[in-house]
This record gives sequence, C-alpha cells and structure tokens, in this order.
Amino acid sequence: MTARSSPASQQALAAARGLMQQGRNAEAAALLRRLTDQEPRNADALLLLGGALQPLGDLAGSEAALRAATTADRKDPRALAALGDLLARTERPEEAEKALAKSLSLDRRQPFVVGMLARLLNDQRRFGEAIKTTTALCADHARADVPVLWEHARALSGLARLDEALEVRRAIAQRQPNDALAAHNVGSALADLKRHEAAAAELRRALALGSQHPETWWLLAGAYLNLGRFADCEDALRQVIARSPLHMEAWRELGHVVWMRTADLPGTAALYDPAIARYPRAAGFRVLKAKIHEYAGDPEGGYRVLTEAGAPRDSADIEVTAAQAAMRFDRAKALAHARRAMHLQPESHVVRSALVDLLVANGHADEALSQADALLAEDPADQHALALKATALRQLSDPDYSRLYDFETMVRGWTIDTPQGWPSLSAYLADLKAALLRMHTLKAHPIGQSLRKGTQTHEDLTVSSDPAIRAFFEAIDGPIRRHMKALGEGRDPLRRRNTFNYRISGIWSVRLQPNGFHEDHLHPQGWLSSAFYVDLPPAVDAGGREGWIKFGEPGVKSDPPLGPEYFVKPEPGMLVLFPSYMWHGTVPFGGDQPRLTIAFDVVPA
Repeated sequence: MTARSSPASQQALAAARGLMQQGRNAEAAALLRRLTDQEPRNADALLLLGGALQPLGDLAGSEAALRAATTADRKDPRALAALGDLLARTERPEEAEKALAKSLSLDRRQPFVVGMLARLLNDQRRFGEAIKTTTALCADHARADVPVLWEHARALSGLARLDEALEVRRAIAQRQPNDALAAHNVGSALADLKRHEAAAAELRRALALGSQHPETWWLLAGAYLNLGRFADCEDALRQVIARSPLHMEAWRELGHVVWMRTADLPGTAALYDPAIARYPRAAGFRVLKAKIHEYAGDPEGGYRVLTEAGAPRDSADIEVTAAQAAMRFDRAKALAHARRAMHLQPESHVVRSALVDLLVANGHADEALSQADALLAEDPADQHALALKATALRQLSDPDYSRLYDFETMVRGWTIDTPQGWPSLSAYLADLKAALLRMHTLKAHPIGQSLRKGTQTHEDLTVSSDPAIRAFFEAIDGPIRRHMKALGEGRDPLRRRNTFNYRISGIWSVRLQPNGFHEDHLHPQGWLSSAFYVDLPPAVDAGGREGWIKFGEPGVKSDPPLGPEYFVKPEPGMLVLFPSYMWHGTVPFGGDQPRLTIAFDVVPA
C-alpha cells in the first residue's frame, strides 16, 4: 500500500513543494529523504524527491527515487512519465520508451507523455508509430497540445505526407501568431513542398518576429536559390555564416553562388582565407577552396591549398580532395593520397569510391573490380560503383562489360510528344527556349558539376508557373514510358529496378557557350538519365560530331586511355535516355551559337 493520507506527510509534501518553487531544492530533498525514510512506500514523496534531485545533478538518485515510486503505486502513471522523461534526457531511449508506453497504458490522455514518446519515435525515424501515438490527441488542431502537434507534424513530414504536415504547422502558427519558431516551421513545410515564394515570405516573417536561428536564414537562402534570386541568396548565406561560422553547407553554397555570379576565381577562393586562418584545423575550408580552384580549371592551385604548410595531415577529407585534384595531372600521386585516405578512414564510402577511381586511373583493374564489387554488395544501386565496375571490366576485356554497357538497347533517342496548346513541336520548342533563356542569368558553370563554359539553372522547374515549362512534363511522359517498356525486365542492374513507373528526382537546364562541353560523368542519384535538346548550334550538323553526346569514355582518365564507344547526334525535340551509371559527355563545338538543353534524372516509383 502507499502512504499518502496522514496529515503530517501531507504537510511535509506541501513544504517540500514550496521549497522547490523557491529553487531551494537541496532543502526540499533533505526534507523528502526524511519523509521517505519514515514512509518508504509514499509514492508522492518519492516522485517529488526524484524531481528535487535533478536540479542538484544527482541523476542516479533521482532515477532510484522515481523507480521506487513506480513500484510503490503501480497504477499511477506520473512516476512512469517522470522516469521516462529522465531516461530520455540521459540518452537511454529504449528504457525511456518502455516507461512512457507503460504510463500511457494507464492513462492515454497525457499530452506531455504523448509528446515525449512521439519525440523519441521521431528521433528514431519511426514515423508511422509516432503518428499512431499522436493522432488521437491531434484530431482538433485548435485544441490539441502544441508540443504534440509539433511531433505529429514531424512524423507526417517524415512519411512525406507534406500537405498534411503543412496543415498542422499552419494550425500551430495560427494559435501562436507571434512565435518565430512557428513561422519558421511553416516556411520549412512550404519549402518541402517546393512552394518557394510562399516559403520565403513565411521565413522572412519568422525573421521579423525575432528568429535569430541560422537555420531560418539557411532555408531562406535555399528558397532564393530556387527562385533564381542569387544576390538575395548570397546575402542570406552570409547571414547564416555570421550566426554559425562553422556551417560548412552555407560556406559551400556561398562559394558556388559567388563563383557563378562573378566567374572570378581569385575573388571566390579568397572567401575562405579568413576562415582557414581562424580555424587552421578545420579541413573543410581548405577542401571548399580547393574545389573552387579545381572546377574553375586550376587543379594544381587546388592541390597547393591542400598540401601547403599548415594544412592538416590527418584528414581523410583533405587526402580525398587532394587525390581528386591530382588525378588531373599526376595519377600516381593521386593514388598515394587515396591510399592515405583509406588508412585514415577505411569505412568511409566516399573514401572507398575515390580509391576505386584512382585504381582505375592507374590501371589496377583487378583491385578496382574487387573494391567496386564490395561497394555494390552494400548497395546494388550505387551508380558510381557500377560505372567503375564497368570500366574495370573494360580494362580487363571481360565480356560482362558489354552487358553493363549495352549501348544499342540501353541508349535511345525519342522525339517528345507535342503538348496540348501548341500547333507543332517547333512552335513549342520556340516557347520553351524563350522560357529557359530567361532563367540563364549567371556567368559561370556551377562547382561540382560536369559542364564547362556555360551556365546551369537553379530554379525548381517542377514548380515553374511558365506554361511551356509546365507542359514539358506532359511532353516527356510518353517517351519515358516507351523507353521503360522497350527496356523490359531482367536481372541486370538496370532492368531489375524497372517498375514501369517513375518519378523525376532532379531537373535543370544547361546553356553551353561555343567551345563548351560536358566532361564525362555519371548521375549518382538517378536510375535513368537524360539529355533533351531545345536549341542546337549549326556546328552539330557540320559532320565532325561537334556538340554530340558520347558514351563509354570514363570520367576517370586512365593510361592507356579509354575513348568513347557510342555517339548520338542531337536534334531539336530529341530526348536521349540512358542508364545513370553510364559514362557520358559531350564533344566540344565551335561557331558562335550556344547549345540549350534540359537534363533530368528518373528513379523508379
């Protein structure tokens, strides 16, 4: 039985609560210890003692008192809830979940406990369970407990039920109209839905309400980038960095935006010098500066950034980036860097992939094949590993190469369908060209991409309001489905993923200037990739394959070199589809006219 009813114990409990309210937790704990010595099964006293000990830093004592309270009265959910809260805060999620679930089994309508349990489940990405836990208390958004609504919205977002998540977050913001965090979360939900204009407005409202969190500025920068507002994006990124000087993603995007807006290599690279001086052990700043040099056409300059005096010598990131830079001018030196990176971080997927790159480049085909197969054993859809395996097989003259790179059946050019509202394909392409050219406002190619001497759009074409761009998705649907049907089913890495349904996972436009080209590359996030030709220069028809798309030449250059094996001549209105793991690039072209394309990746749905 529990001891709760004697006047003396009730008086002592009231006194202890008063002391705790005044912050006199040590005195309260001493009083409660005397009481629990006299009444060891007084659940109220044990529960209160557990709460008094926590501000004193005696977490072990608090846990012991709360566990005693749960056994003193097994029908009281409060002690179980308090124990679960303590276990969660001391990073013991499995024990916390058991205590919280048991508390809820005694009383389902405990918003605080529901919120805690849902947070634990969300943190473990168990979003379906979190939704089941919170749904009953979230039926009426206007009355539900706000922390429970927060976790309900998190779970909905985790399951990609984005419209529902936005509805819940809007309900919270309506109840808390002056809360910056509520506005921030509405902006985040809108960004998830690619409603970038609305997201930017809501994030600006969060800032006006006093948000100082760098994440608000970071999301705003992303919205501006997708809207093509590059100057505003740059300003927002600088605000992120001012509040979070080690926010490496913001530093990366800042360098990319400044380079694409200015095409100024010295000025862009110099962005990172103050940070390198201030944080000499932070390898990331040197890596970012080196990448700017590499993609601006100065790999030797990037290599010097990584290997000069003062650069960290124990960083796998430094070694991998040095290997990638050196691969362009000294393959043997690059391989040595890759092996050092493996010594420093042997479990890293990035490091292991880089090593296979360099094994291929140096002609170590047997070792490269073994390493590529190890990567594919972990992820059979690893497009980079598939490309490297194919290259190693080609170096070994292995017949399995032609099964991975079956150009005749895997690469096809299709004429897109003329979308409704246009009298002819040529009329549609003229409108599409005009829409895309309005987006090409930058001066230089992006960092980390294959194109050279040209520009790439960053606006999200999937949510464009332009009629010609919106119609593009109608025009390509038929060719994509015809291509999947032509591929059919099979056991090879391409066909075994064919569900005969798809979704687009990324889409962008490229405008190459004369003498521009795409370096040979692959698309690591895709299943099928594409090149769609909107407008082509006269050089394409000149008879020398200028501006044509080529397949089979590895982006990893080896000795002896492996050249292209298959070409497709572009035509306006043609959509070329091919496996994302297949090496491809473009032949440079001359003349004085640019080349305008759209590219996208497709994944099974």
